Amino acid sequence: MVFMTDSHTDSSNGGTLSPEARDIVEGIDAFDAKVTDMRKNFEADPDDAIDKIVKLAFPAAAGFAASKALEMMWNHGTPKHAPKVGLLRGMVNSAVFAGLSAAVGAMVSQASERGSQALVNRRHRKR
Repeated sequence: MVFMTDSHTDSSNGGTLSPEARDIVEGIDAFDAKVTDMRKNFEADPDDAIDKIVKLAFPAAAGFAASKALEMMWNHGTPKHAPKVGLLRGMVNSAVFAGLSAAVGAMVSQASERGSQALVNRRHRKR
């Protein structure tokens, strides 16, 4: 049975590894270094699972609520049995709604991301 030391030598054949074995050992060392780096990054991350959930759920819920509110306001001005509008007017209405929806979505996204980060920062200060 052959045991390797930290210097990656094999005492059974004069202290050197074959090129194939050396490649395998170097690959394992590179993998070990990558895992060690990932572990250090994970341990250095101040956010725990609750923080990550808050950062994910709060903006999603705010975006959903804002989109539903905008849709309700947009549809409130349209009677249920409105006469058909022309093709051009329908396209203009769709474009206006898409632009308004995008603008509101961007504002809500920015505000909710900042709000969720503020909640997480407050939790970190309390610790």
